Amino acid sequence: MTIGFMVQNKSMISHGTLLAKSLLVDDKVKVLVLVPEKEVTTIEILIERLASDRLQVIPFELPKELEKFPFADKVFAAAKAESMTKGILLWMDVDSIFFVEPSKLILEEDKLIGYRPVDKKLIGSDYNKEISSFWSMIYKYFNLEDQFEPITTSVDNVLIRPYINAGFLMVRCELGIFKLWVKYFIDLVYSKDIIPYYSESVLYKIFIHQAVLTGVILSRINQDNLQLLSSNVNYPIHLHNEHPLSDSIKSSRDLISCRYDTYFNHPTEK
Repeated sequence: MTIGFMVQNKSMISHGTLLAKSLLVDDKVKVLVLVPEKEVTTIEILIERLASDRLQVIPFELPKELEKFPFADKVFAAAKAESMTKGILLWMDVDSIFFVEPSKLILEEDKLIGYRPVDKKLIGSDYNKEISSFWSMIYKYFNLEDQFEPITTSVDNVLIRPYINAGFLMVRCELGIFKLWVKYFIDLVYSKDIIPYYSESVLYKIFIHQAVLTGVILSRINQDNLQLLSSNVNYPIHLHNEHPLSDSIKSSRDLISCRYDTYFNHPTEK
């Protein structure tokens, strides 16, 4: 099993070290650490700390005009990891931890992608309302009909049109999903149809990468071939108090993996 994540810069080394350690306990796992080319020398300490022949640091290129665009680096990093992987790639955010051996997480034979929904609706489109103008534009771009089965956001529990979490995704690399993500991300982020939404709300700029990823997946893969991963995968502990499962999730023993975001930044508030 190959698992990839990105370490953007020196400030993320501790996160990358923690995640990699939780992955490398499983001897069936190979870890790819994607790093922007200009940051490679700054994370040598991560390699020294882990010293595993199952961990590889891989530089990736990011167009200069996109260096400051939110999460553009994630898009390009994922595509680079995909290009270097045969079979299944689990792509995940660096501020995450596995609590069980990752190879126990299985993508079913008849499924092409394993995913989690977004945590909160935010720019998503409420299934019980007319499709929003933003998503109508995304659907038009990818030649999609508004006929998909809804999904439920994991934290605010809203029924929405499919909107896939880019922070934890199992993909069959032969599909080239992440390669297409790069292609359409470049096409769309500065298109005349999209730019007005950035003025309407900064959330559109922050999450356009997820909307594009969702468009790519829905335009290439039948919804029946998507596997909804369980709620104890990529569990957002930073949103635990808001989560519908907060009463049943008592400790890490109840989880397969978590994402913690800024949870550990304010220990006195716990």
